[in-house]
Amino acid sequence: MIIPPSFVNLSDLETLYVDGSARVLLPDTLWDMKKLRHLGGTSMWVLPSLIPVANLENLLTLSEVEISSCQIRIGVLKKLPNLRSLICYLDMDGECTVEFFTLNQLESLFVRSSHSILSGLYLPQSLKERSLLWIGLPLSEVSAIERLPSLEFLKLSYSSFSGEKWNMEEEGTFPKLNVLEIKLMVSLERWTTASDDNFPSIETLILNDCPRLEEIPSCIAQSSTLQMIKVNDCPRVINSIKEIHEMQMDLGNEDRRIYLNDQPLTKE
Repeated sequence: MIIPPSFVNLSDLETLYVDGSARVLLPDTLWDMKKLRHLGGTSMWVLPSLIPVANLENLLTLSEVEISSCQIRIGVLKKLPNLRSLICYLDMDGECTVEFFTLNQLESLFVRSSHSILSGLYLPQSLKERSLLWIGLPLSEVSAIERLPSLEFLKLSYSSFSGEKWNMEEEGTFPKLNVLEIKLMVSLERWTTASDDNFPSIETLILNDCPRLEEIPSCIAQSSTLQMIKVNDCPRVINSIKEIHEMQMDLGNEDRRIYLNDQPLTKE
């Protein structure tokens, strides 16, 4: 589907949504839509190849957009300075560093990539919510997320990061994270932390289909803010979950909800 260049004549347009499964090719005149605030829907948007001098200052949300390696290299993200929410598919044709930090108003980010060839991921300090799928960076790169001061929700899915060990070597990481979801990280075996003051605000931990993961860090097990853990299809972590449940019961935290394969653990 191709949006005609003449759509720039809708000069007061603020919201454009297209639903469907087709890719939607945007014309170069997109960059002249100065009042556009929201671009979304279920179709995949394809940005124009022309990079303008002017920015889209008023664009706040951009959903289901395809961004190529070439567009990243020539700075398309810098043209969206006030973006608050971004859902994007990175169509990578070679190793590339993605400098999301240029979006210094961004609060919500959902990323998936065509190949595991990102050379780096740089994020804005403003992020509050983030999901990653199929990114394929080594687990050592998680440090790019750990210190985000406002991050409250994080979802790591499929090959977000590759490797067997997630070693959190710094203290005080994920200072405001409330919800952590890890899904289908099939190579992850060990998850360790250097300090018990990591995840100081954690409320919910969700683990799905992590067949090699052996245990959950003690800083989460002992957290006073923890409210719920849900674990499905993670057979090697069962003993760790049961120990956490017993610890929470011993501390008098009987209101903690812990689910193993969709079944609540109860006080024996």
